[in-house]
Amino acid sequence: MNQSPATSPARAGEQHCAPKAASLWLGLAVVAAAVLWQGIGTAVVGRFVEPELGTFATFTAFLSASIIALILSRFSGARRSGKSAANSLKPADWLKLNLVTAGAFACFYVSATMIPATAASVIETGLGPIAVALAMFLFHRGVSARTLLHPVAVLLAAAAVAWFVFAAQKADNGYLVLGIGLSAAAGLCAAGVLLVSRQLAERGISASAMSVARFHLAWMLCGLLSLPSLLAGTPEIGELLGIAALSVFAISAPILLLQWGITLAKPLHSAIIISALPAVVLATDTLLGAALTGSIAAAMGVLVGILLLGLRRVPKR
Repeated sequence: MNQSPATSPARAGEQHCAPKAASLWLGLAVVAAAVLWQGIGTAVVGRFVEPELGTFATFTAFLSASIIALILSRFSGARRSGKSAANSLKPADWLKLNLVTAGAFACFYVSATMIPATAASVIETGLGPIAVALAMFLFHRGVSARTLLHPVAVLLAAAAVAWFVFAAQKADNGYLVLGIGLSAAAGLCAAGVLLVSRQLAERGISASAMSVARFHLAWMLCGLLSLPSLLAGTPEIGELLGIAALSVFAISAPILLLQWGITLAKPLHSAIIISALPAVVLATDTLLGAALTGSIAAAMGVLVGILLLGLRRVPKR
């Protein structure tokens, strides 16, 4: 009997690859949408939340993200087999997820209240691609040193943007060094978020299961750090409720969307798209009244151009 084209090995391979390719494109679209949302939210948080209440904002954001993720996991069919998908996570997985998530998001959003939000985002996201590429070069066979060239270009362009932003906005308010350090730490941890999330996704662990597990250290740490400011400043309850509501919309929601996207897309592709976050933050920050000079706009244009040129040249891993 002749083998039909629909069941031939070549055809079967095409059918297998098509859903995978569609999933990758969906991941890129979700990451891009999350970056747009997160960029707008970052600028708003940086503009309207005082540095002393930055840890309270992140505390409410991550606690809300944990609760929302738990609710979503209940509706996603995670318990159809009578066992939560989060139970498939090993203790080491929980630890890695919480460490990199707390480092990435808590450090970033706190730094965005200390230094200009555009500078905080460009420092963090500029470090992401080089950290991911270096990890791929060191731990994956077949990845050449040329993989590092584009991320290095991204890092240099990001450094130029940060320099011009600091020069234009005279950002030294007593928190400059700490803000830069937190942004850099956030960038390194963000690379860990991408790599760990993709690793767990390849084991069949869903984005909702990861989101249920990953935010606990972040909200507990930020909650503890926020206590001195809350007790010393005694802010009004209305102000705290406003910050909490803003945190859910501007931080929790885009973070949860981003977590889904990075489990579908390639880590380095995700890192490069996330590196466009400062452009969104800068545009929003400018609309909110921040200074925009020709040098900042030119440096940001160069950064975005480098990102677009590099998207199609990264290894398919």
